[in-house]
Amino acid sequence: MRKLLIILLTLFILALTACGQKEQRTIELQPYTLAELSKIDLTKISKITINSNETGEKKTITDKTVIKTWVENMNVAYFIPDVVQEKNTTDWTYDLTLYEGNKKVFHFLPNYIDDIYFKPDEKVMKSIEDLYNS
Repeated sequence: MRKLLIILLTLFILALTACGQKEQRTIELQPYTLAELSKIDLTKISKITINSNETGEKKTITDKTVIKTWVENMNVAYFIPDVVQEKNTTDWTYDLTLYEGNKKVFHFLPNYIDDIYFKPDEKVMKSIEDLYNS
């Protein structure tokens, strides 16, 4: 009886740990726009918060013209998956959160989106820097 209890307990623990594991997303090694990665309608964005890793400063952008210009710039800027997918939590400059009204709809780092590491092109970084400095 005791062996049966131990076996059942072991199987239960194994089942729990297997359920808790998240399957890593796979992605093709091709350029992606932010709209493709976020799967949201960027034209509906009404607020953007942006944090600087360098200064620790957080800015909130709600100006519709600034947001519209940023979205247009991001439509021609590409994120290229990094061949090396090793965890690097310190190599980021900005942290952005996009909102529709008060609802958070997407959060990303220029080099890390949805469990995938990227090498953003110059247009991505310039667009984000211009947004931060606006």
